[in-house]
Order: sequence, then C-alpha cells, then structure tokens
Amino acid sequence: MIQKSFRNVALEFVIADAFKEPASGHREIGIDRLTEKYKRVRAAYESLTDEHLRSLITWKPRLNWFESREWYKKEVELSKMGVWPEMQGLNVRLTT
Repeated sequence: MIQKSFRNVALEFVIADAFKEPASGHREIGIDRLTEKYKRVRAAYESLTDEHLRSLITWKPRLNWFESREWYKKEVELSKMGVWPEMQGLNVRLTT
C-alpha cells in the first residue's frame, strides 16, 4: 500500500473531470487518438500548482473531504469497489 498526498488525489480528480468529454467520443476517435488526448490533458494539469488544483475543485465539501483524509493506493478486487450508490451490491452507506 502506498500513501498518497492531497496533490495526487486532486490531480487525478481534475484530470478525470477534464477527460470526461473527450472520453465520451472514444468509439469515434479510436484508442490511439484518445490516448494522445489523455496524455495532453494529463501534461497540462501536472504542471499546475496545488493552489490552482484547489481552485478547480469547485464543490467545497469535496475539496474539504480530499484535504481531510489520508489517501493510499493499493490493488483491490473489482467486486470490492464502490464508486456510486449500491455498485456491486454494496450497501448504499458504504458508497456515498
């Protein structure tokens, strides 16, 4: 298990948020072009300061949540993940 900083978490969030629109056209543009778009988006955001990253997280409860937690990266089984209410049959209290 690897501990992660606020910056790591905020960076992944803003990159994922910025990449929603390009990713929605994945069938039309193909994997090679999509990969290139992702690399450009990632490069643009990696150079931002922590303060700029904070400003891109506009919903303050999310920002407070990101800043007040300890974050770790580890591999888990997909069946044990929950990213929206009741994903994979998990209790809604665990996924919200």
